[in-house]
Amino acid sequence: MRYPRELQDGAAYHVTSEINRNEMELQSPWIKTMFLTFVKRAKQKYPFQLFNFCIMDNHVHLVIKPENGEYLSRIMQWIKGNFARYWNKVHGKT
Repeated sequence: MRYPRELQDGAAYHVTSEINRNEMELQSPWIKTMFLTFVKRAKQKYPFQLFNFCIMDNHVHLVIKPENGEYLSRIMQWIKGNFARYWNKVHGKT
């Protein structure tokens, strides 16, 4: 079990996220663009700053700063959950 993160108001965080089974599912420039589309949609829904990002073939890096008391976990859950549902639908997976 992972211990909960201790977050500080006003801090920026380097967040990494791996693709399921560490597969190379983000190789296509099109799918990388789609991931960024979900990040942009999250910015419309949640207050945060995105300072930098890197989308590799099997994982992503984000430097993100939640604002106005928003939870980092809620932002990331929305981005990753909605992107995963979209990706699964496009590729016929569950």
